[in-house]
Amino acid sequence: MPAEQIHPRFNFPTDLEAIRERVAAIDPPRYRKTRNQLDGDVTRLSPYFTHGVITLPEVRDAVLERFKKQEASKLLDELLWREFFQRVHEALGEAIFEDVREEQADVRADGVPRAVLDADSGVDVLDDSVRALIETGYVHNHARMYLASTVCNVAHCYWRRGADWFFYHLLDGDLASNTLNWQWCAGSFSHKKYWANQDNMNRFSGHRQRGTFLDYSYEELVERPVPEIVDHTSEPELPVEVPDCEFRGLTPGRPLLLYHMWNLNPRWRSSEDADRVLVIEPEFLKRHPMSPQRLRFALELAKGIDGLQVFVGDVAELPGLNEAAEIVSVKHPTTQRWPGRHEDREWLYPHVSGYFPSFSKFRKACAS
Repeated sequence: MPAEQIHPRFNFPTDLEAIRERVAAIDPPRYRKTRNQLDGDVTRLSPYFTHGVITLPEVRDAVLERFKKQEASKLLDELLWREFFQRVHEALGEAIFEDVREEQADVRADGVPRAVLDADSGVDVLDDSVRALIETGYVHNHARMYLASTVCNVAHCYWRRGADWFFYHLLDGDLASNTLNWQWCAGSFSHKKYWANQDNMNRFSGHRQRGTFLDYSYEELVERPVPEIVDHTSEPELPVEVPDCEFRGLTPGRPLLLYHMWNLNPRWRSSEDADRVLVIEPEFLKRHPMSPQRLRFALELAKGIDGLQVFVGDVAELPGLNEAAEIVSVKHPTTQRWPGRHEDREWLYPHVSGYFPSFSKFRKACAS
């Protein structure tokens, strides 16, 4: 294990004031210039978008109060990518967990290379990014693409296990963004595969490693057989510890606001007199495992919501559910069967919905 840390280690505060300070500190021109570097000036807001603590329109509006639209164009584009993935998930539902546009080509295995999982591939950028993922729950988007390219295209593994592995560890692990990004790299949600070689990794990491199994031109890399170091694959181990939370009960006849992992927004209906309950369903965690670190982070974020209780169990088993005056939650593809009224989330472009097979077509619809 090299002593040098290549991938920066970031921290993610859970108090609302610190999150707002992070929003206020966004520098779109610097973001545009440095965003592809592993130590670039990225916003580090993704965990808060994922869990609904802040919204895309909220950040867009905050940025445009201080910068001209042209200055912020690249940042606004990245916000739109996130909305695009959410719209695809909303339109397709569970179908995003299968190949969306076309079947992934040249698949030979279903797991993830053992050397990648163990941070022992011999490619310093990859190995340090894996350590950062496990230690901190965060890696730069470029490093995520490097890992997905290696797993799916160099080692010819199906994208799903790698996506599950990322989702388990990432503090910002969003079902739509994570799943569809892996498919984009694997070529099942794009018109071609994404490849990353050693030159690319050196360029954007500032590292100067040579002689690895990725140290070839793109033309050579595409034609090479599976390197021996990534030939052996395994299923990632994703153990779940279901949190043990005390639930005090509901007040009969009172409105009930149901929160989920994707809506931990302290501003949502904050002035209303209502019972507030975050529902964590063990069955969801079986299908989409999350690490203890991830769950702790989400529960810390939830503490920013005044009067919130946490119920662990199926929503239908929530004691007192049928005695609530009304039940309201924020719409999400994973909670369609929840009782009550489902409010729409805050969108950048509320008038644009439905399935778009590509980002360019979605962006064109938003601009019209």
